[in-house]
Amino acid sequence: MSYLLLQNFYEGFDTRIITIKGWSATVGMAAIGGGFYQTHYLWLFAAAASLIFWLVEALWKSFQYMYSPRIQQLEKAFASGEFAGIAPFQVYTSWFAALQEQGFGIFENFSSPNRGFPAFRHACRGHHFVRATCVGFGRSPS
Repeated sequence: MSYLLLQNFYEGFDTRIITIKGWSATVGMAAIGGGFYQTHYLWLFAAAASLIFWLVEALWKSFQYMYSPRIQQLEKAFASGEFAGIAPFQVYTSWFAALQEQGFGIFENFSSPNRGFPAFRHACRGHHFVRATCVGFGRSPS
């Protein structure tokens, strides 16, 4: 029962992260597109928004990874049949123990290529569009 609860928690984070990625893409692309028709400072907004969503995703992954040691412990116990020394219903206790032992690991999650590259790409695009506009390229016809 404890294993199923932990597995649902762990997989639930992935669902939320996909939602966060969807928000990031929507906000970023809308701001980039709006920058062509409105003020070009929307491109800077798109760059900043993508970095903020990148940080939020890294935070969610950090929370998710705190459940991993307990899941691994339970999987080893099921595989070996040895449950001695494993107390049931220790979701919070094991999560907090993992936090104390491993630390939050926000930098490792923030610098992960899986999460970092898309956000970095959007941030660079926004910055590139603003620079191109400042030197005369990409101006909307008036």
